[in-house]
Amino acid sequence: MTVRPAPSPSAPPAAPAAAVAAAANPARAAGPGVLALFRAFHADLLAACAQDRAPAGSVAERLVAMLHGMSASATAQGPAAHGTVVKAAFAMAMLADRALAQVKPADAVVAGRLFGANATLQTLFVQADDLIRQGAKADRGLAAVYLAALALGFPDDAQAAARRSPLHRIVTGREGGTEQPQAGLASPRAYEPPTGAVAGGFRPSARRWWMAVGGVAALFLLVSHLLWSTAVNDLQRDLRGARSAVEDMGQSWSY
Repeated sequence: MTVRPAPSPSAPPAAPAAAVAAAANPARAAGPGVLALFRAFHADLLAACAQDRAPAGSVAERLVAMLHGMSASATAQGPAAHGTVVKAAFAMAMLADRALAQVKPADAVVAGRLFGANATLQTLFVQADDLIRQGAKADRGLAAVYLAALALGFPDDAQAAARRSPLHRIVTGREGGTEQPQAGLASPRAYEPPTGAVAGGFRPSARRWWMAVGGVAALFLLVSHLLWSTAVNDLQRDLRGARSAVEDMGQSWSY
């Protein structure tokens, strides 16, 4: 039997192992963001699409297990965080099916296994519209996941294209007037006159540019016409002189 010494009365109580692990790794305690989850999933999806000898169905099983793991890990973070991860997982699953349908059709069943009859493109659009309605209050990470899914998986779809710009404004913080000027970029007010100055009427614009191009083209045509007319008049004058000389010599003129 092993005898353990009694703890000293002045020593602090031992912390639970889970609390020690959480304190040592706060990022793990809070859980990764949905954008980080998407990056990991997308990297695995690209690797799966590049596998030539993977058995049919094995890729789908691995991706489904990965999304299941994301959802299960988010449960401990609370209902709000779990719901966000589930919505992100839906976009990832739809992107996976779209990518796998082109190279591994038998594995393009990820969304169907996880979400059943709700695994439709229309449901993806509904989720994106919900983020767009939230505007500046929407989760930027989740908006970035949906933006990436629509851009990578459905680049030629008109409905997906119509939702990309509003999602991009949410991701960049330009939705709802919350945009902050980024370092190294020109301010949106760069063309505005200084304080106290009288605003001028000239600003660079596409219309003025095309008007300038048109004016140059018209001037070129006018000058070309004048030069051509001068050359033709000189030629006609020389021909009239030659005709007169020939007729004075008693010969007929024909050309």
